[in-house]
Amino acid sequence: MKYRCTQPFIAFGKTPEVGEIVELTTDQAEALREMDSIAPYEVKVMRPPKETKKKSSQSSRRAPVSRKKTAKKRGKTATK
Repeated sequence: MKYRCTQPFIAFGKTPEVGEIVELTTDQAEALREMDSIAPYEVKVMRPPKETKKKSSQSSRRAPVSRKKTAKKRGKTATK
């Protein structure tokens, strides 16, 4: 099984640092668990949040549509 190292240790030919994940047998894990050197490694899968759609009620009014203002056309320029 996989375990996360909570304290550095030298045992079973392994020298992991804090936070590393090590593969151990159950007997090895029991010996290290007594010294509080390892913790079970759990893989957490984060699901994307569900999309919430707002339902528009018929009694609510829509926002006014914003209209772009167009640039005013200038008259002809005087020629020489």
